[in-house]
Amino acid sequence: MHRDAKLLAALILVMSGGAIAQTCDKIDLAQPDGPGVRQDKNCNREEGTFFEGRLWGKAKVTGYRGMTSEGEFQWGRLNGYGVVRKPATDGRYNEHRGFFYQGDPYGPGTYRYQDGVVASGMFQGGNLTGFGVLTYPNGVKMMGQFRSDEGVGDMLVVYPDGTKQTGTFSKLRYSLLRAGNTAPKGK
Repeated sequence: MHRDAKLLAALILVMSGGAIAQTCDKIDLAQPDGPGVRQDKNCNREEGTFFEGRLWGKAKVTGYRGMTSEGEFQWGRLNGYGVVRKPATDGRYNEHRGFFYQGDPYGPGTYRYQDGVVASGMFQGGNLTGFGVLTYPNGVKMMGQFRSDEGVGDMLVVYPDGTKQTGTFSKLRYSLLRAGNTAPKGK
């Protein structure tokens, strides 16, 4: 392919929201058992202690698009306390801090959305499940029971001035959106 055609194809790909595949030198300074560093040709990097070829114990994984997972690993997956950061296209990021089971948020944790909304509570399978609190950037708090990131039953909203409001999740979420608050729509 001609050089100008390659540049045009890359420009079209970027303008359409696609990403140009990044390539890196493969690094394998890890033994099957013991401390080390591995990086594949796609620039995914693993740093920590390996057991039978997989991360085990304190470790950090960095993806080629900037996503990081850091914490306690077993069999190559987060298992225990950890932090996962996912960069957004606008320079901000989403971040989950808490406990993980087989790579998914599980148990107590806090998820910070790129728009400033913070979800705190119990997580299961990566979703807010059980008692939780959504805190909006302007200080408004919505609390109650959640199942798969959706409020279940009556919820309580507490405004910064102390005013309280109760109702269903969808009704309260709608009134918060009308008042100019953002509501998380998923991770």
